Amino acid sequence: MRKGIGILFALFVVLVTIQGCNEDEKQNKTLLPVITGKAGEVVIVVNKDEYPATTKELKDIFTQDYPMLPQSEPIFTAVPIPHSAFSSIFKTHRNLLFINIKKDLPPDSTGIYVKKNIWAAPQLIIQAYAPSDTAMARLLKEKSNFIINLINDWEIKRITDTYKKIQSKEVLAKIENKFHIYLAVPKGYNINIDTTDFMWISRETVEMSQGLIIYSYPYNDTSDFNVDSLIAKRDDFLKRFIKGPTFGSWMSTEKLVRPEVNRYVKNGKFYVKMRGLWKVENDYMGGPFVSVSTLSADKSRIITVEGYVYAPKYKKREYVRQLEAILSTLQVLDKVEKSKEKR
Repeated sequence: MRKGIGILFALFVVLVTIQGCNEDEKQNKTLLPVITGKAGEVVIVVNKDEYPATTKELKDIFTQDYPMLPQSEPIFTAVPIPHSAFSSIFKTHRNLLFINIKKDLPPDSTGIYVKKNIWAAPQLIIQAYAPSDTAMARLLKEKSNFIINLINDWEIKRITDTYKKIQSKEVLAKIENKFHIYLAVPKGYNINIDTTDFMWISRETVEMSQGLIIYSYPYNDTSDFNVDSLIAKRDDFLKRFIKGPTFGSWMSTEKLVRPEVNRYVKNGKFYVKMRGLWKVENDYMGGPFVSVSTLSADKSRIITVEGYVYAPKYKKREYVRQLEAILSTLQVLDKVEKSKEKR
């Protein structure tokens, strides 16, 4: 009996300790100042005049185009500063990349190290270590996709964390009831069309329009996920439901630029992500779009959720990233499952 009580007491102590650690982490995060800097901005701490090979590799990484925009925009806005200039004004920046080149660096210390929430929250800090300029350039080249994806994931997570706090309960409920999916749509989006198997939602400002389009249709076989099949279904729904500003005009897919497609599995479910450009037939409107297609819970239907941007006078990178953040929250629900705001 005493042995049993002792075991239970030990388990209680462990649970209290774990809970205490979690609470300490949350408390430390809340005590930190909020991050600074513009969305999509990265401060790179590097003595670029001393390291030409590293500087060139950094330029190659951070000047690559954000995919599928009508005008060229870099995937991130890089702000290089020398180590001597790194002061308190930069310590709270959202994304920090430190380039550390040390001749006496131990061989097993070369690499990329990731930290978070050191001087602010939610903050991403990447430390790159190498013994020479050429070794650092080689390291950055090898890890370029990792660095880009890591920063992008953090940018999207910051957006989704915000959107989940300000969800439009009305829009969320209607999406769930019609399509049996969860999607973190923030307040400010309004439903324009809600009809059989189709919904059009948008946020309109004087600067731009961000839209969400959701539709579903019967699934036959795997060929339905081919690019041409997805585009054909997209164009069919858009022609029927989203008309342009002039008589005989409608939204469609721009065929002169082939959409980019990425197939992946997330939480055991298959998805097809498509990036492309849209246009209005018989008119002059257009812009970028991103769509995600997957199967319903019973695998009888394809569900597509897409976001598009119309902002002819403005850069579109961050507008698209905001829509990608919404799309990243997509979850297919069982018909009996209820969405939970804690997602």
